[in-house]
Amino acid sequence: MITELVMLISVILLEWVGFKVWKRYNEKREKNLFFLSLYLICAGIGIVFYILRMLFVNLPELTLILYRIGGLFTVTTGVSGAVFSLLIMKPKHEKKIIYFFIICLLIMWLLLLTVPLTIEPIEIEFYEKPFVTQRTEMIMGMPQKLPIFFLGIILGIIPSILFFYSGIKVGGLIRKKSYLFGLGFLIFFLATFLDGLAPSPNLLWAWRLMYGLAALVIYKGFLIKTK
Repeated sequence: MITELVMLISVILLEWVGFKVWKRYNEKREKNLFFLSLYLICAGIGIVFYILRMLFVNLPELTLILYRIGGLFTVTTGVSGAVFSLLIMKPKHEKKIIYFFIICLLIMWLLLLTVPLTIEPIEIEFYEKPFVTQRTEMIMGMPQKLPIFFLGIILGIIPSILFFYSGIKVGGLIRKKSYLFGLGFLIFFLATFLDGLAPSPNLLWAWRLMYGLAALVIYKGFLIKTK
C-alpha cells in the first residue's frame, strides 16, 4: 500500500501541473502547450491504471486489461513529450510534427495492443510485506517488444536532448527554462526506465516518486516567462 500511496502522490502532482498548463493553453491556444498538458495528464492517468492493476492482482484477466489501458496512456505521454519539444524548437513545421505525432501514436498503440503479455510473480518490497501478499509484473513477448522498447527510449529521450542542446546555445531566462524542461523530462524518462526494469524492488517507491518530481521541475520551467 505504501508504493500505491507514493504513486498516488505522483498522480496528484502530474494532474495538478497538467491542468495548470491546460489553463494556459486555453488562454493562448498555443499547440505546444496542448501537447505539454497532454503529456502530464496522460502520464497521471496511466499511473492510475497501474495502481488499479496492483490492487486487483488476484484477478489476472482484469490486470492484463488494466495494464494495456495504462500502457496506451503511457505511450501517448511519450509521443506527446517528443512533439512538445519539437514544436518549441521547430514551430514552422507544426503540421509535419502533428502528422509525426499521429503516425507514431498509431504505431505504438498497435504494437501495445497486440504484444503478448504474461504475468510473473516478483519479490514483495520488505516494507510492503505487512500489507501485500502478492506482487506481479507483465512480461512482453516478441516480436513487438523490441520496437516498443527502442521507440519508447527514442521518444522518451528526445525532449531532454533538444532542451539541453537549446540551453547551451542561448542565455538568460531562456537557458534556465530550457534546462529545467530538459531536467524534468530526463527525470521522467529515468523514472519510467527504472520502474520498468525494476532493478531493485525495494526502491520502487523512489522510482515512482520521481514522476511527481519531474512534474514539479517541468512546472518550474513552465512558470518562467521569456517574452
